[in-house]
Amino acid sequence: VFSKLKILTERPNVDLFNRNHLDKQQQDDFLIAAILEFKIIHQDEKVCLITADTGPKLKAKSLDIKVYKPSDSLLLPDEEDDNEKKLREVTQNLNNLKNRQPKVDLYFSDKQKTLEVQKPKEFKPSKDIVNKHVNKIEHEYHYMSLSHITETLTPQEVLFINQNNFLGVSQQQIIEYNNRLDDFYRNQKEYIQNKYNYELTKQLSFELKFLLYNDGTLPAEDIDIWIYLPDGFEAFSKKQYPKGPVEPEPPYKPRGIFDLVQTRNNLSLSKNPISSYRKITTEIESSPSIKKTNSYEIEHKIDNLKHNQSKEVGIFIIQHKSTEERKNFIIDYKLFIANVSKPIEGKLLVKFL
Repeated sequence: VFSKLKILTERPNVDLFNRNHLDKQQQDDFLIAAILEFKIIHQDEKVCLITADTGPKLKAKSLDIKVYKPSDSLLLPDEEDDNEKKLREVTQNLNNLKNRQPKVDLYFSDKQKTLEVQKPKEFKPSKDIVNKHVNKIEHEYHYMSLSHITETLTPQEVLFINQNNFLGVSQQQIIEYNNRLDDFYRNQKEYIQNKYNYELTKQLSFELKFLLYNDGTLPAEDIDIWIYLPDGFEAFSKKQYPKGPVEPEPPYKPRGIFDLVQTRNNLSLSKNPISSYRKITTEIESSPSIKKTNSYEIEHKIDNLKHNQSKEVGIFIIQHKSTEERKNFIIDYKLFIANVSKPIEGKLLVKFL
């Protein structure tokens, strides 16, 4: 414990520098000379040098001066020179600019990188469904005969026919109706078969919904999106996915020889092919666009995406021919953004459960 402070008030003697080979122009040497001077004046005191610098430490030991190294916790931080200060400021500005930029990436819905596809439910055999439906139709719609004519007439019409011996429906009308009914049965059978195939196709299909997120601090400008799907399935946009077959309408049942509705019915219901049922194709023209090469390429462009917002890129349908063809696959993508220096590349995983 120090009881009092002793201060050397004069400069060290010049002879001390010469005798001990010290340079009075050097601060470290000047400090060593001051310690030697202090030891001469205060010979009864214990004098030491406290330093962490290697140069003064070596010189002090060579001149029989005890040296102690201070704890690292007591060290003062290094002072910045002008160059270091400028470098720190430039680095800080660059970091600020780096942090103020778009941070854009592509995801599935709910901001997921993996899409899990459920196993499709089982379907009954096609033949059972078709037969059940056809039996139901035949039970609801019967052929006409002369003995059944009065079933469709009012009591007044029946009385009129009996009084005037006038047939309400001609034989020709009955034949034409029964022919249209045969067409209706065939069309219904074709319809239910197509509907079964359509529903089966839907069960082997699933949606890919892509979303673009901007988690950065600036809007993203002029975004070009490239998505690459592998082969092994058919892919097309949701807008181009075919609608299901339209159920045929039953033929109009005539009620009299002057029935005008039947004439209209002859024009529209002689046959009712399922023209709306289209074969699935990958020739798709939409925005975003998808084209078939060895695999599939999806291209889309977004003008602007504000920060902390998301935008739907598109919904696409993936269709397999069977459950055996359903295998996990990876989707590659690239994002080219006008105000981001490098392209953003990534992968998405589709996993079948």
